[in-house]
Amino acid sequence: MKFVPRDTTALPGAYVLQVADMLVPWRVSAEQLLSAGGLTRESLSEPDSRVSLTLANDLLARAIELTGEPALGVLLGAQMKVSHHGYIGFAAMTAKNVGEALLIAERFAPLRSTAVELRLVVEDEAAALSLVFNTDLEPLRQTALLAVCVGVLQMGAAITGKALTGRAELTFPRPDYIDRFLPLLGDNVVAFEQPANRMVFPAEYLELPLSMADPIATRLALEQCERELAALGEQAQLVGRVRRLIESRRDGFPSLEDVADALHVSARTLKRQLAAQA
Repeated sequence: MKFVPRDTTALPGAYVLQVADMLVPWRVSAEQLLSAGGLTRESLSEPDSRVSLTLANDLLARAIELTGEPALGVLLGAQMKVSHHGYIGFAAMTAKNVGEALLIAERFAPLRSTAVELRLVVEDEAAALSLVFNTDLEPLRQTALLAVCVGVLQMGAAITGKALTGRAELTFPRPDYIDRFLPLLGDNVVAFEQPANRMVFPAEYLELPLSMADPIATRLALEQCERELAALGEQAQLVGRVRRLIESRRDGFPSLEDVADALHVSARTLKRQLAAQA
């Protein structure tokens, strides 16, 4: 028996399904897109469904080809909701204020994908939320960054009940299609070819209360997030050791028994540990 370590950088299947469902105006069905990757609506609707970054990138490229619309990231962000992000979203939208919500998102972002990092920095009167997307895959990287930037604006307004303004700084060149969406961005500024991907806004926004604040609901959601994060840490450690062993082999792909021997455990024990973290 051979074992392929679980890819913790993979994206939740729900994100891919959202892209598939937004293609209706172009008369492209979700099935038409997903079948190219051997996926179905039912499989992506499963809570634990994950899609590798490579497959997600291929599907996104196909979606752009089928629709002729390169700005799918902007459109995806425009319809993004906090609830799309599972327990993290639930904990964030019931937090007491914007600052607490962003700290929750920063801490637990790896639960959605370890390829994504959020970093909140406050300096004097300005706050910045840096977006680190650890992949060079295109169009996935550019699309994801635009979706997050636009999505944060949409979600911020939804959970505070206020129109928030700020400045988005992105590392890639200005795309031709962005001019079509300037009305959607309102008073927000988007600057391209910047040193880092981040969103800058007044630090006073961090104190804005959230309309759905509920400390009990937040605590319950955070407890679930902590459990998942602990499991992710254990998984990352074990999967990392397994992956390093596989990568170090020059004589072919090792079997589960080979890996177990190298880790000084029985194949049965290793199989059980990996199954518990799958």
